[in-house]
Amino acid sequence: MRKEMNSKSKKKWIVGGAIFFGSIALLTTGFATWSIGSQIAAQDGYITVTVDTAKNESIALEAVLDDSAIALKEAEVTDGVMVNVSQSEAVTNPLQISFSTLKITYGADFQFEFTKLVFSIEKTTTGTGTYVNGNNYLEDSADLINKRSGTEYTYIDAPAELAISGNSTTETVNNNKVTTFTQLTFDFSWGSYFNNKTPANYYNTEFNGASQSEIAAQSGNVAKELNDMNAAMTGTLQLHVKLA
Repeated sequence: MRKEMNSKSKKKWIVGGAIFFGSIALLTTGFATWSIGSQIAAQDGYITVTVDTAKNESIALEAVLDDSAIALKEAEVTDGVMVNVSQSEAVTNPLQISFSTLKITYGADFQFEFTKLVFSIEKTTTGTGTYVNGNNYLEDSADLINKRSGTEYTYIDAPAELAISGNSTTETVNNNKVTTFTQLTFDFSWGSYFNNKTPANYYNTEFNGASQSEIAAQSGNVAKELNDMNAAMTGTLQLHVKLA
C-alpha cells in the first residue's frame, strides 16, 4: 500500500513538474524585433550652386621718360637793360621733356572716373638751394632785389595738367582697357620767382626805366640770384605724375 502511494505521489510530481516547466516555457517566449521606419542608404538630391564672378578692377599708370633733361636757359636772343642773351646761349625748348611711354592700363570692371594727368615737382634730390619743407619752394629771403611780393617762390613749375579726353585713345588688350596718350612732350614753366617769365624777361621788365646807377647797383644781386638758382637746381628733380 505504501509502495502504491509512493508511486502515485511520484507520478503527480512528474506531472506537476511538467506543468511547472511548461509554465516556465510560456514565460520565456521571446519577442520579435520590429524595425520602424524606412532604411535608405543612398539618395539623389539637388542643391543650388552660386559662383561669384571675377572682377578685374586693377589700374596702372605707366610713364617712361625718353628725354628727361631740361636746361634752365633762355629760348630766345634778348638785348635788355639788365640781362642779355646771345645767339650761342639760346636753347630750343630748354624746359621740354618727352615720354616714350605714357599710358593707363585698367580692368574692364574698373570704374574709371579720372579726367586728367597732374604733374608736380616733389623734391630736389641734389642741389644746395634753400627750400621750404623740402619741396620746390624758395623762402622769401631769396629775394635780393626787393621787387617781389609773397613769402614763397618757385624757380620752375611742373608741366600743366593734361586732360585725358581728346589727348588719348583707348582699346581692349588682353581683356584690359588700355588708354594711350597721344601727347608725349611736356614743358616745365618758369616759376613765381621770375613772375612766370623767363629770367631775362623778368629782370629786364623789372628794371625797365631804371637809372644806370640803380642797374649797376643791382647787377650784383641779379647775378647772385641766378648763381643761387644754378647751385640749387643743377642735378636731379623728382617729377610726380598722377591721375586725378
